[in-house]
Amino acid sequence: MNNTGTKKKRMRLKSKLTMVYILAGFLPIVVILFVNYFQMRSVFKNQETNTLYSFINRSTLDLDAEFKKYAELAKLITNDENVNDILSTIYLDDNRINEKFDLSVAPSLDTFIYFHNEVSKITIYTDRIVDYKNKYLAPIEELKKADWYESIADSRNNNWIAGTDEKTIVLVRKMQSLEENGINGYFYEKINYDNVFEILNENISDNYGIYVSDRLGQNIYSYDTFTDKNKEYNLSLPEITKKYPDKNKDYFIVKKTIPETGWNVWLYKPEKLMGTSIRQINIITFGGTLVCLVATFMCIRFTAIFVTTRIGKLQKAVARVEKEDFSYALNTTSQDEIGELITSFSKMERKLNYLINEVYKSRIKEKEYEMKALQAQINPHFLYNTLSLINWKAIEAGKRDISKITLALSAFYRTSLNKGNNITHISGEIENMRSYLSIQLMLHDDGFDVTEDIDDSVLEYTCPNLILQPLIENAIDHGIDVMPGDRRGVISVICKDMDTYIQFVIKDNGIGMTKEQTVKILTKDSKGYGVRNVNERLKLCYGEEYPMIIKSKENAGTEVIITIPKKN
Repeated sequence: MNNTGTKKKRMRLKSKLTMVYILAGFLPIVVILFVNYFQMRSVFKNQETNTLYSFINRSTLDLDAEFKKYAELAKLITNDENVNDILSTIYLDDNRINEKFDLSVAPSLDTFIYFHNEVSKITIYTDRIVDYKNKYLAPIEELKKADWYESIADSRNNNWIAGTDEKTIVLVRKMQSLEENGINGYFYEKINYDNVFEILNENISDNYGIYVSDRLGQNIYSYDTFTDKNKEYNLSLPEITKKYPDKNKDYFIVKKTIPETGWNVWLYKPEKLMGTSIRQINIITFGGTLVCLVATFMCIRFTAIFVTTRIGKLQKAVARVEKEDFSYALNTTSQDEIGELITSFSKMERKLNYLINEVYKSRIKEKEYEMKALQAQINPHFLYNTLSLINWKAIEAGKRDISKITLALSAFYRTSLNKGNNITHISGEIENMRSYLSIQLMLHDDGFDVTEDIDDSVLEYTCPNLILQPLIENAIDHGIDVMPGDRRGVISVICKDMDTYIQFVIKDNGIGMTKEQTVKILTKDSKGYGVRNVNERLKLCYGEEYPMIIKSKENAGTEVIITIPKKN
């Protein structure tokens, strides 16, 4: 993860621009391509699904109409009074029955078979016929030889039997009108297998399969359009019935029942092969997209090189400025955004050179001289010896007050001088502030109160030397000492740990300042040199983002806030 981040940071601008342009140019094209692909695939798939649904619905209705047509003939014959009279009348021999039948019924059956060549045989089986004398009449013993006879013998409905071996479909219907006369008779109609099911052979699509199963679930017809390479997707009827009716993600399966026969028509197609007719369109689309992507990449690369060449020159100039080398002037005649950037950088470079050489360095030296001059005003060795002597003399004379103020003054100067260092620990700055306040309290006969709220966790961090004493001095001289009436002054010192920085607050309840005075106190026109000096040293040390904040209101007091970053 870190290695990836480092590589990204080290990547050249030209490469980054190329990546951005690729994302901005390639990505939409690729997204549009894939969205278009999946939408078109969905449209084609829905279209094919509707086609398959329409086909199986139409085919089932057509098959049902065909079977109803044959069933209607069976109904007409079995209910025909003439047929029933002929077969119910007792004749001396069968020849008479044949003659009657040939004259009255056979012509109608001949006509039906003539116009329906898929009907290969019509026979009426009855126990009144002993010998086979007519093409439409036969003894019932012949029918009883069929292995399915026992299953339909007592049925009074249309019985449809499919023979897959002989490829025939048989309709058998019991003649109930004969049964009322004590005669056992059946209407038998044989239909050509292929002629009936050719409705299902219409190639509406590729790679799909059809099965027709009878009431017992046995396969009586099958057809498929699977290509050689897709034969593996072909399913057996048991496999289809196992997957149906559960929602199957692998196959699209539809089942429709032919009402007349009770047979089921199954249509199935692999989901993977749905909508494959879009393939040719996709080849053209992908080819065109590839050409566009290559052309786009070439344009992107040229643009990236054109842009980054001038930026590279600017980057080299920035590197020289970083090393404080201002000897090389970067010029350009271009007026576009990069040209304006180069021109602005050249101006900034010249101004920065001036600031560094003429302003910044001189101001730092000035502040250093001011601090050293302030510290040099006192001879530390002489001062410490003198204060030590005064302390011992005071102790010998029993003057504890003199000893106390002498020790406070010694601590104050020791922490103020800080061995000539400009940076001190916050603990030393707090000690300096307390020594100064101790002296001031003795000078004022404890005429004001002092409160402290110091967070011990910040004492080991560092800060500039002498940043609190000038603020407290200003609070006493211009706030507490000039308070009217008998109101007692209070100075509050707060030092808080604020997570990533440290905050000092000096508050007093003195006479306060106007808004104009609050602004003026930090300028050169102010007499408050100590406060202004602290503010300037803070900004030199930490930058402009850490200024001193002064809040004040007339007759309500003043609050000075200093915020510095944590440094050890």
